[in-house]
Amino acid sequence: MIQSIEGSCSIGIDGKWGTGKTFFVKQSKLVIDSLNPNVPFFESDEAVRVRNIWDGFQKNNDELLRVPMVTAYYDTWQHDDEKEPLLSLLYEIMKDNYNGCAEEKRKSWGGILASVAGIICDRDIHTFLEEIKGHDIFADQKQNEDLDLLVEKFLQSFLPERGEKLVIFVDELDRCSPAFAVKLLERIKHYFLCENIVFVFSINFGELQNTVKNYYGGDFDSCRYMDRFFDIRMELPPIDMEKYVQSIERYGSKDLRQTVCLEIIRQMNMGMREVSRYLQMSKVCAYKYTNASDSGFERRRFLSHDGGNADLIAYFVIVPIIMGLKITDTKQYDEFIYGKNHMWLERILMSDALGDWVTSLLLDTNESYQEIEGKLQVRENQKIKDVYEAIFIKTYDHGEYETKVGKAIFEKGLKHKILKAVSFVSPYADYTI
Repeated sequence: MIQSIEGSCSIGIDGKWGTGKTFFVKQSKLVIDSLNPNVPFFESDEAVRVRNIWDGFQKNNDELLRVPMVTAYYDTWQHDDEKEPLLSLLYEIMKDNYNGCAEEKRKSWGGILASVAGIICDRDIHTFLEEIKGHDIFADQKQNEDLDLLVEKFLQSFLPERGEKLVIFVDELDRCSPAFAVKLLERIKHYFLCENIVFVFSINFGELQNTVKNYYGGDFDSCRYMDRFFDIRMELPPIDMEKYVQSIERYGSKDLRQTVCLEIIRQMNMGMREVSRYLQMSKVCAYKYTNASDSGFERRRFLSHDGGNADLIAYFVIVPIIMGLKITDTKQYDEFIYGKNHMWLERILMSDALGDWVTSLLLDTNESYQEIEGKLQVRENQKIKDVYEAIFIKTYDHGEYETKVGKAIFEKGLKHKILKAVSFVSPYADYTI
């Protein structure tokens, strides 16, 4: 896409937080750097490995990366506390291309940056005075023109010896303070107009719109405002979540815990970062209960005693639900553990992914979810509600110690054990995995 673009261009890659945008743009930068023979990185072992992989694509399309390109990566969040984003952006571009350059070139870059810094510092004072007077903050047109020329000279100094285009990846802008984010966008729009420069922003457009509204006010049309800055808006394609989970967990065939976790990930719409954290947390907190590869005495004892079916539901289903809510929605997490909302237990147990194996444990021998002669027809969702109430609502007064729901016996104190497990202080947690 970048190679086919003529003139300056700004590309916005949209995606929610934790969906892999940073990984994607860093991989893109790695490929571009590895295929540019004019940069020092080209000779590195890492670049050689990338080119060996890339050869498979090159055989299918000899047009791929026919244009050498120079890159820079700018993490805006690291510079969020700075007054002037333009200076730090230029510095990061220089830093990414510093190695392998002659001393004369380095001095030239340093001199240009010093001049830019001098103009910007003067402007800060001028801006403050002009704002008090209510005048246009860019009234000094001569100074503006000087800065335009300096920025263009600086950017063009990376080309053409090293490449035909300069690709600047701008990351994490939607996490920055409103003032910094807006100022950076305005600076890029105003000063980076060179024909052979492409900006690639990896952002959450929804969050960035909120940021712009926080700066200009709630009635401001932030969507149309952002159209000024992005010539192309694209989304990363959704990943195959099951393959991603399998790459983390490395399972052969899914057990109950993994099936439940995958369904929770899907229904709670987790991003990749959330998935990685969730799988680790949900595995650690009750690993010795739920690990399918653990055939030790303790696990067999745990699942074979009178409350085994209830414990299976508690630790293979309810614990993963609570861990998922902890990460994705603290309000629903509180409602779930305080006995106010059993929605998620019903959604997971009645999902197609689980079938009816778990809910069949909630039936007595004379009960059925279908109309069968000689059996009492009961509702599946009511049985699930009975389970939820037995764990999270019932107080067990007057000497009561358990509640039976079908083949599952829920003992007094099971809620305490569940909450202990999700707090990672259960004796069945394993912190070494």
